[in-house]
Amino acid sequence: MKKIVIFVVVLLAMTSVFAQMPETDQEACEYARNNDNAKNWLEYIGKFPKGTCLAEAQYSLGLIYQQGNGVPQDSAEAFKWYKKSAELGNIHAQNNLGRMYFNGESVPQNSEEAFKWYKKAAEQGNTQSQYNLGVMYVNGQGIPKNFDEAIKCFFNAAESGLAAAQNEIGIMYYFGEGVKQDYQTAVKWLKLAAEQGYAPAQFNFGRMTFSGEGIQQNYAEGIKWITKSAEQGYMKAQITLGAIYTDGKVVRQNLAEAKKWFKYAADQGSDKAKSYLMKIEAAEKAAEKNK
Repeated sequence: MKKIVIFVVVLLAMTSVFAQMPETDQEACEYARNNDNAKNWLEYIGKFPKGTCLAEAQYSLGLIYQQGNGVPQDSAEAFKWYKKSAELGNIHAQNNLGRMYFNGESVPQNSEEAFKWYKKAAEQGNTQSQYNLGVMYVNGQGIPKNFDEAIKCFFNAAESGLAAAQNEIGIMYYFGEGVKQDYQTAVKWLKLAAEQGYAPAQFNFGRMTFSGEGIQQNYAEGIKWITKSAEQGYMKAQITLGAIYTDGKVVRQNLAEAKKWFKYAADQGSDKAKSYLMKIEAAEKAAEKNK
């Protein structure tokens, strides 16, 4: 009787395990989506015929290797699975593959290949790839510079609310690149991105508000936005705040506050901030001697 009970328990345990085994492509994919460490399942699903679910599984396996989730972190293995998935049309894999080519992660840096994969994903509506493609058009990486194409890419990404793209549109309107120069339109796009907490846009919007370009001049409002950016570690904003507090024309001079912001920027490697700090400290020592 005891042996029968044990056999039944073992049989139930085995039934429980095998009940989890995916019987269809879709079941295996669903398991992969809902489990952090799905390496074995995803390798199993690789035996299924080509299809959307297989591409998604391959992309997920790439993420697992990239993040080292349950397996040793392995960028080369991540690249391998991203490429398999990208070739089947997965837009997230195409974007990640583009990024790896662009940064030279586990493969030689190749801007042309990066552009190719970003373009494939962008054409399918991947917001990040649309933005990345725009940046490559602006900088002429993997493709000749083309501001007209860049602004199109940024608009596509901005329509989905991507703050980085909204910031780039603002910059292009400010300088008149690919569009007619228009400070007011620049302010509109920069404000949209700034309100999402995007530090570069907070600085750009704050600077234009401070200077009164395309918007009524407002020193306090400008400093508020520049400070928001600086608090997020944006170096240009930190240096600008340091200069404002050193100058003392718009706000009361506060060298302690100026030194604080210059030091933050200097710690990030800014030679300009280091130079400002040295000048302030030299002036303070000279003033101390003359007491």
